[in-house]
Amino acid sequence: SNGTLSNLTENNVTTTGSGGSNYGIVLSSTSNGTVSSNMVSTNGTNSNHGIRLGTSDYNNTVANNTVSTRGKSNDNVGIQLSSVSGNIVSGNVINTSGTTSNHGINLQTGAGNNSITGNTINTSGSSDTNTGIFLQSIGTENNKISSNIIRTSGTSINIGIRLGSSVTNNNVTGNTIITSGSADTNDGIRLSSSSSNTVADRQNLLRTWT
Repeated sequence: SNGTLSNLTENNVTTTGSGGSNYGIVLSSTSNGTVSSNMVSTNGTNSNHGIRLGTSDYNNTVANNTVSTRGKSNDNVGIQLSSVSGNIVSGNVINTSGTTSNHGINLQTGAGNNSITGNTINTSGSSDTNTGIFLQSIGTENNKISSNIIRTSGTSINIGIRLGSSVTNNNVTGNTIITSGSADTNDGIRLSSSSSNTVADRQNLLRTWT
């Protein structure tokens, strides 16, 4: 969709390809819209996204969708936010799977002032580095990550919520996180070279095991 979106609701969207980069619902330069109660399924090799918000998507609500994103390879994402602001992502049920580096919700490159609340996320992979919610790169700031239920699994380095390099001024509170892996270094919440973020440990319930 491109422009001003009113409502995109109660659709059944299935996207399957023999290659990668298969997307279910894509918003571009869209504002003040609602994407809700859709069933979205994507499948292919790698980099498949269920719902994708891209450049200049402002003040949209993505709520109560059921998203299943699968791939035979890596980097499959349930809901992707990149260079967007003021969006609400709430009450979605997200399942992502593949080999490695699969993410339930991924915020990157200038994703700011978004609210990620009350989502149920299951992220799994046959290999490592599978993440429930990943705040990835510079300019990802002032986001609220709260009251999400997150489960991640794979081999090693499976993480519930990850704040990456140069991610600043985000608030992480009240989440329930379960991480597991067949190998080591599975973390509930991980901060890597980020600054001025608020992580309320006593308000996040964490459980990790190998």
